[in-house]
Amino acid sequence: MAKSTSGVVFPDNWSLFQCQLFLFYWGNQLAENPYWRPKGSFPGCEGSSETPYEGEGRYEHFKILVQMFFPKSFEWHDWSEKAARAFCENKSTAICGAGGSGKSTTAAMYALFWWLAAPNDSAVLIASTSIDAAKKRIWKNIRQYYTEMVRQCRRVGDSCLIGNPRPCIRSSKSDTAHGIYVVAVEKGEVEKGIEALKGFHPKRLMMIGDETDSIGQAVVDVGVNQEIGTIEYQTIWLGNDPSLFNPLGKMMAPEAGKPVTLGHVEWTSHLGIKCLRFDAFDSPNIRDNDRWQGIVRKKDIDSAIARYGPNHPQIWIMMRGIHPPEGADDTVLSEALLIRNNCNSGVVWRSSFTKYGTLDPAFGGDRCVFRTADGGEESSSEKTAIGTEVDGRTKVLLHPPIEIHIDANDKKNPVEYQIAQKVKSLCQSNGILPENFITDSTGTGRGVASVLQREWSPNINVCEFGGACSDMPVSDENNKPASEEYDRKVTELWFSFRTFVESGMIRGLDAATALEFCQRRFIIKNKKICIETKTEMKLRGLPSPDLADPIAALIDMLRRKGINAQVVTEVKQGAEDRLDKWVKDNDFDSRDDSYTPDSELEYQPVGEY
Repeated sequence: MAKSTSGVVFPDNWSLFQCQLFLFYWGNQLAENPYWRPKGSFPGCEGSSETPYEGEGRYEHFKILVQMFFPKSFEWHDWSEKAARAFCENKSTAICGAGGSGKSTTAAMYALFWWLAAPNDSAVLIASTSIDAAKKRIWKNIRQYYTEMVRQCRRVGDSCLIGNPRPCIRSSKSDTAHGIYVVAVEKGEVEKGIEALKGFHPKRLMMIGDETDSIGQAVVDVGVNQEIGTIEYQTIWLGNDPSLFNPLGKMMAPEAGKPVTLGHVEWTSHLGIKCLRFDAFDSPNIRDNDRWQGIVRKKDIDSAIARYGPNHPQIWIMMRGIHPPEGADDTVLSEALLIRNNCNSGVVWRSSFTKYGTLDPAFGGDRCVFRTADGGEESSSEKTAIGTEVDGRTKVLLHPPIEIHIDANDKKNPVEYQIAQKVKSLCQSNGILPENFITDSTGTGRGVASVLQREWSPNINVCEFGGACSDMPVSDENNKPASEEYDRKVTELWFSFRTFVESGMIRGLDAATALEFCQRRFIIKNKKICIETKTEMKLRGLPSPDLADPIAALIDMLRRKGINAQVVTEVKQGAEDRLDKWVKDNDFDSRDDSYTPDSELEYQPVGEY
């Protein structure tokens, strides 16, 4: 005996649930070739391929399965239908959008049935910043739906739900290779998380990025390793902020290097990924008079606008699902500003160059970062350099950061000496002269500066991030002294980099460093620009800007040498005269007074930066 469902003949003892799971599994292949059947799928069912498949593919059977088990707890509105169809019809899908758009709920439901279609051959891996973060979103939904299904079926195979230490649903208690798993990839756990992801090699594998805008690029890239040897591999990437400087924005970019805009609602990215953006202002609840539970409502939008203002970054990211445009963010730099000024592009030089080095000697938890840049007059598009480009204007092209690792167990070689020795070696191997090197001498950095002055040269440059502003002009265009524009030295340093960006002088800026410059906020206080402290950044969950700080110090050294932000527009003669006078009075290359005696390098309390 046999029975037919959607034109496919099944054994009579198969339940409707089994039939629909089979059709869900093979639905897309059946839709492409209605007479095709997987070999050996129905022993004893002769003529199973004589009748054509009459369904519409995986999406149709997914909806039937959901309605069978969750007719009330899962809601089919515009957003859930778009997300479900995208998951069913595409190998890779990325969704950005408002909080309360249901994207995690739909992904959870899809992942559950995707695994149940072949539980002994399949694994679903959910990469999240932390276990707790996943428990509040997608894992909460998966646990809820799985528990509800078990309650209705009494038993879903031999599977079991495990809560701690790592939440998962296993195909059986002893099978650790198949099931649905949460993998934490938060800071400090990234390498361990990546190894966990790489350790799964089932026949079918799905990777879900929860908070993809906050996880590392390495987590996304691990998919190259995961897909090898699978018969089906699928990825789903979820998040709020598709910035070009985070993994979500990179994969969702409509064209390489082009950001997602308000005009993008549904598209295919330059990587071939199906992309959706759910804008709170288009919420199904606005049209359907708050019919849907858990979906953002008009009063939610109104409340957020009343709290933050209509153009606040929080409105753009958490309501519109898009990175704030220039002018909407209160950060030192914006994505739009960096893109407009081609900060990540290269340079073709027309003259030779001089090499420069810079160091943020942070230790005790923060990263110790060394960076280089070159300047001069020789044609080379492969070198990172500061020099005159073919367009006749000065450019600053940056090298990638180099993290200096410290051996805390080396009792014979103090930390300051370890850093100084490695930096001296790096500078010498890169042809960087002492007078073309600068280091932050704030706080514990004073010790490193002192060792470098003794062990290498007294001609190195030092920069006090926690000190007072200089009297250098802000830029060619703005001849106001920095001390009248900024509240303290670190603000001057970071905004000096911004003036270089605005002048089109920065090139080779890597995404990780760009992100740090785009995260640090500022306010106007007592008519001066004031950036937030590192403590304030950490309270917002942001790490210390160890990649950006050495670049800020580098720009300070260049300004001392007379390389200042050049404006494209007509320059006021007064500003030129003031700058020329300052450079003449402060020609560090012709003076030998950059050495600071050790007695003056003793620790003194400084303002926080």
